[in-house]
Amino acid sequence: MKTARKICSAIVTAAFVVIIASPLLVLAVSGTVEPYGRIPFTAFPPVEALSTSSSGAFDQLASALLERSQLKKTAITVRNTVLLKVVRQYDRNNVASGKDGWLFWKDDWFGGQCQKKYDVKMAVSRVGAMLDVASASGLEMYFTISPDKSTLYPEFLDPHFHKLWACKQQSADLLRSTIKTEAPQIIDHLTALQSEKENPAGNILYGKADTHWTNFGAAVSFRQLLAAIFPDAKGIPPPALTGKMAHPPADIETTMLLVGNGYPETEINTSAEIAALSSVKPFDRAGFTVILDDSFYNKVIGLTEPFRRGIEYYLYADPQEIVKAILASDRLIVSRIERAVVDSVLTGPLSWPGALGQSLVARDELAAKECRDFAPVRGEPKLQAMVVDANGYRATASDPQMVTTVPVSGSSGKIPCIRLQLTLKNPDIFEIFFSPHSGEDGAFAPGRSVQLPLGAGDHAIALVLPSYLAGRSIRIDPGDLGQETAMREVQFGWRSSTGEAAR
Repeated sequence: MKTARKICSAIVTAAFVVIIASPLLVLAVSGTVEPYGRIPFTAFPPVEALSTSSSGAFDQLASALLERSQLKKTAITVRNTVLLKVVRQYDRNNVASGKDGWLFWKDDWFGGQCQKKYDVKMAVSRVGAMLDVASASGLEMYFTISPDKSTLYPEFLDPHFHKLWACKQQSADLLRSTIKTEAPQIIDHLTALQSEKENPAGNILYGKADTHWTNFGAAVSFRQLLAAIFPDAKGIPPPALTGKMAHPPADIETTMLLVGNGYPETEINTSAEIAALSSVKPFDRAGFTVILDDSFYNKVIGLTEPFRRGIEYYLYADPQEIVKAILASDRLIVSRIERAVVDSVLTGPLSWPGALGQSLVARDELAAKECRDFAPVRGEPKLQAMVVDANGYRATASDPQMVTTVPVSGSSGKIPCIRLQLTLKNPDIFEIFFSPHSGEDGAFAPGRSVQLPLGAGDHAIALVLPSYLAGRSIRIDPGDLGQETAMREVQFGWRSSTGEAAR
């Protein structure tokens, strides 16, 4: 009996040792695996921390070793496959399952919260202002939005996760209603995709296990943009299909470490597609087109083919390279996925301090060098927290403002310009608010403005204003802080509407 107990105890002990040591054994045999699941590996603790038995050091070491073992990767694959294929519900690592095997990226749903009306209106208004500033500088600019997967395919959302996506439709509707009133120039690809979705052919537009649209969905959306850019280029043929189904890798499937070969999608005839897009090139009057995009436009086959000269930049590329390219361009196309539009425009790479904003301001400043016939502001501007003295306009408190009317040129073909001298004691943001295109003059709104982040010291500012502002009011905010802020020599001038784009 004692012998049997010893044998059982030895077996249990051996099994425990094998379980504990198995990750190390697998590491020794197969080596470490590459990072997976979009989550970086836990870093190894410093040797000093291990030698001194610092708190948590050995736990960190264990996590680092386990995560790099094929054993854990395989265990995750098994777990996720069971949850998706057997339990049919999955909610981990920013992924949630839907109906019929559909998978959704939870960033689409803003953490289960509704987007704030103030933020959405400010972001959309800012895009509208950027489009106006680009036009004033002689740059042909387009801003497009790729819809979220759950916006186009809400019927596949799982009611079990309703609390996560309950606000999605409200947020999507808010964005589009705001675009309609504040920046109707924005190209929303949801329109083209919803129309194609109703096509009896039933081509797949978004990957079932991917966050992105398919190559076919990308091609449909790109044709919508081309129709806006080249209205004379009639009859761009629809995407040519091979008659086969492709199985490209699916990013959510990869994130979940699922065993599979992607999900099927309609295969496009690449050579025929490039030939079709190249047929537009003779209609292109722009010498140089810059495309600033995210991973959605990266799915477009033949993205630069319709343009005489086109180059693509990822929106998180080197800002200096982006500025340099946009300064030399005649046309700018900016594209962003729906879920990231507001944050990108308010605080990200599409904000005024970001790569896009820096590019547009630099472009406008160069165009302003062509302005002529400057004259001082006419009439008495309306001042807030500012007084007039012998040196110009001086701030007396925070949030100083000057409201004045942009003059109207006595001849046609003139675009208004503004220039002034500014002194700041501290770094601040100089901002000019625009009246709306229509409606009440002087109805200034957050976002409908151009911003210049400036350092302390003296600044000479010169900008070309959107042409529609002639005869309408603008509001100049020299800086929110207002401490010893001084503004002088505020003047308006004119630039020819036929002037060359500054580059």
